[in-house]
Amino acid sequence: MLLLLARTAANRNWRVLSSRLLSNYSEINELKQREYSFLLMQKCFLKRWLTVSGLNTNCANVEIFNSMMTAEYQSEIAALEAKYAKKSTGNIVFYGSSSIRLWPRLSHDFPAISIENFGFGGSTLADCAQFFERLIVPRKPRAIAFYAGDNDLFLGASPEEVWNSLRALLDGRDALLGAIPFAFLSIKPSPARLQLLPAIIEANQWCWREIQGRENAIWVDVFAAMLDENRAPRRELYAGDGLHLSRAGYAVWKQVLTREVPWLNR
Repeated sequence: MLLLLARTAANRNWRVLSSRLLSNYSEINELKQREYSFLLMQKCFLKRWLTVSGLNTNCANVEIFNSMMTAEYQSEIAALEAKYAKKSTGNIVFYGSSSIRLWPRLSHDFPAISIENFGFGGSTLADCAQFFERLIVPRKPRAIAFYAGDNDLFLGASPEEVWNSLRALLDGRDALLGAIPFAFLSIKPSPARLQLLPAIIEANQWCWREIQGRENAIWVDVFAAMLDENRAPRRELYAGDGLHLSRAGYAVWKQVLTREVPWLNR
């Protein structure tokens, strides 16, 4: 009887502890989401200020802007390098913006494979192409799952410029790693960026055509899966900011990736 009571108390304590841990994790994740949103606001403000000032017409000023943006990522990129420096290479890499960075149970969602999370917050597809050789190539991944692009559009890039960044990224893959398997998740339709939906659709069309013409590349259509019957973004798939994903949103991504990308299941 005493043993039964002890076990009951232990189970009760574990449920309470688990609930607190999940609550704390949610709070930490929300803080990270706010941090990345603030970073994007800073980038957007600076770029628009340069545009209004007419300074972005000068190549030197464009280089200064790009170097300032690059500097913002240095600590996070250095932390990623240090995290994986002593680990074995040849795993599957998830690469991209904060939607990858904030995936809470990424390895748990794909238990059959070894995953490295190389998402960095607030990044654009252009940023990912720029840091590809430094971050990803040394890891010698056997495959890459990738998401980025909506931050580019938010910061003023055209759909064609997003496509050009994807081309640069894939050219880097081909030149430095060979045509290893590559899965591109379509740009998601976020409630916080409804004004960008036409540009998102157009950018997805550009990127879809590029993926179709590339060796060993898979198009993963998460865009359609995140719309309701009225073709509006499903609000329950997003966090409070209407931009980053909720657990339900990541569950949809997992479902689509599991169905469309065979090398994530072995």
